[in-house]
Amino acid sequence: MCIRDSIYTDGVRNHHVRIIGNTISGYGAGGVPVTGTSHVEIRDNLIFDVASVDPFQHSGISILEPFNLGFPDDQNGYSNYITGNTVYRVENTVRDANGLITDGNCVIMDRTNLNGYEGRTLVANNFCVDNGGRGVQVYQSSRVDVVNNTLFGNSRSDEIAARGGDLGAYESDDVTFANNLVFTLGGHHPARAFQSSDITFENNLYVASRGADYNGSLAQGDQVITDQLTPVVVSPTPAAQAELFELVADSAAVDAGTSRFSYVVDRDFFGRTRELGDIPDIGAFEYEG
Repeated sequence: MCIRDSIYTDGVRNHHVRIIGNTISGYGAGGVPVTGTSHVEIRDNLIFDVASVDPFQHSGISILEPFNLGFPDDQNGYSNYITGNTVYRVENTVRDANGLITDGNCVIMDRTNLNGYEGRTLVANNFCVDNGGRGVQVYQSSRVDVVNNTLFGNSRSDEIAARGGDLGAYESDDVTFANNLVFTLGGHHPARAFQSSDITFENNLYVASRGADYNGSLAQGDQVITDQLTPVVVSPTPAAQAELFELVADSAAVDAGTSRFSYVVDRDFFGRTRELGDIPDIGAFEYEG
């Protein structure tokens, strides 16, 4: 949650904005914070070492309090796209006015319900590593699909980890988490839903010491690997090197996803076609064989 950004929702309201191919680092607030806007594409950006010193709690990429500006979803059913981004070492180190650390997420959909926003958002093929906050956080928001992301070693901030959920839906509804690969380094839940409704977890793979905290959400096809030595990717590391997160031949993530989103997530992080095997793999990187 980034409270400060709400001051912009009474100002200029933009639409059809594309933020593509940037390298963003060394900034004390958010990497790409988008507020009061509709129809946004945030794609193929490299974001690191941001959000550390602003007490208003920022993240790597955030869409906060969007407005309905008279445009329907695109023909594929989405208005906003957060795809193909690499985000690492994002962490809040200065506490807010209440003495709390709340953010430092890789990606957050933040309070989209505040203005009754009706657009749908796709969060796909992102690579989130070594962040203080969660991998993908959905807070007081609706109509979000989180698909084929790879998350490693997030929730490094103790207060974030205590609440659990590198994939998180909080006070939200109509959210699907599908085909995501999550590695946790602590004892927290890799995914969590809380005070939310119509939340679906589908064909995610968690390399973690415990399973997800679904809190009554629909869950189908998820896997948990508690043995951290079981090979899933080449060599997982906090260094955020994409090639080290390529799937190995016998990975539990190969041909283990759902095809439900193949019509829109038809390429992986590197632009390779999905479904190189029988069905899509889990995570941002499709195994080539």
